[in-house]
Amino acid sequence: MILLYNVIKFMGQHLAVVVGLTYFKIVMEIGKAILHTLILILIYQKVMDHIIIFL
Repeated sequence: MILLYNVIKFMGQHLAVVVGLTYFKIVMEIGKAILHTLILILIYQKVMDHIIIFL
């Protein structure tokens, strides 16, 4: 019974680590996507400003 409890506890900790890492990776991917989008928007605005000045 104690052995079973230890196995379940170990599996639970292992699962928590896997879920945590997966969540962290997803958050990082979303963060990178948002960052890239913001950079593109900034570049686009700068380019548009230059085009307007040029015209």
